[in-house]
Amino acid sequence: MALGHLKAVLRNAESVSVTAFDEIDNWLAGILARSWPRSAPLLEPAAALFGWESERGQVSERPAIAFLNARLRGLRFREKVQDPKHPLHKAWNELTTPAQQGSRKGWFVKRAQVDQLLDGVRKNFPEVEHYFDPWRVALWEKKASSDVGQGWFSSGRLIVLAVIFGIQILRVVFSSNDSSTEPPSVPEISISQSAQEKEIISRAVSTVFGPEITFDGLQSLQPDLAALFSANRTIARADGSSDAAYALKVQDLVRERMYATALVEKGSLLIDVQRIRADLLRAARKTGADACMAFLRNRRMPPAVVVPPTVLERERALAVKMLDARQLGPPQRIAPGTASVPGELIGKVITETGIPDKRVRQAMGGKGSDADQCAVTIGLIDAALGWKAPKEREAILSVL
Repeated sequence: MALGHLKAVLRNAESVSVTAFDEIDNWLAGILARSWPRSAPLLEPAAALFGWESERGQVSERPAIAFLNARLRGLRFREKVQDPKHPLHKAWNELTTPAQQGSRKGWFVKRAQVDQLLDGVRKNFPEVEHYFDPWRVALWEKKASSDVGQGWFSSGRLIVLAVIFGIQILRVVFSSNDSSTEPPSVPEISISQSAQEKEIISRAVSTVFGPEITFDGLQSLQPDLAALFSANRTIARADGSSDAAYALKVQDLVRERMYATALVEKGSLLIDVQRIRADLLRAARKTGADACMAFLRNRRMPPAVVVPPTVLERERALAVKMLDARQLGPPQRIAPGTASVPGELIGKVITETGIPDKRVRQAMGGKGSDADQCAVTIGLIDAALGWKAPKEREAILSVL
């Protein structure tokens, strides 16, 4: 029942305006966070639509999203560890098997793996521990000395256990260098790998700002943004994301900060950002209307989109200008606004797009096809940029 209601909400979210989309985003995140763990089955589809994982590692990550992202990582770890090929699968089965007074530990389960699983879960996914059987956990957490003298342990069985224990020690020794048994955390890297990581981050900085800006320069001008580049590189390395995917992600984050700052600062900065944004939407539309709307709704450019070099060059120049002015700090979340669009401006959009009046007005209200909404948004930005009344122009550009 709850999943059915969620699907209805998500279908509605896909067809509303950007402002309404953000409102649904915030409302649903709060609902799911407050109703955890009952909301666990609903988290995956909601996170996929609203792009919540893209906020992970960001300074601007909302509290509810940070909570849900942590829970999502726990759910995914639980899915992975249930795979028989996972190095901690036997330990997982052991700790989730019901036990009672008088139960014994599994014979062919490594203590090292059980300890590793317990430590990893308690450190990274504490909510996952409720899947473990308390009696079973208690069996493994007993001190070795407390087991001696129990009636079950005859001298013969102690000898057998000693032999098995010796074999297990040898197995642990010979498998201690097996990287597949590492706990769910970011692996350590060597000095050479560290240098390579710095080079990857430096290339991403150059991609976003151009060759004249180094990572050290970024740190001196906007330390929080530099920390964001580093944090997202750590996440990318842990997730196995490609260097290109990492560069695209941090570029999206900088674009988001440029846009958010422009909405607050207004004036010529808002005009400059929206002019570039219209060109980015045009580039996305060439890939497909769905790509255009994905950028509008999630502020994330799909990897398949090819942005013209001239647009990227203008975007880099503006990014450097804002960086020099220290205008790329954590974005402020502003209340959704409204603006009255003059009929004459709507007429310009109709002429420019070739879309009939009724469909244009539907698209302005967040309804209609992705193709219409994308085309009308671009048309509105273009028309507003050339509008003669400064106050009306600024008000319209502030809600697009």
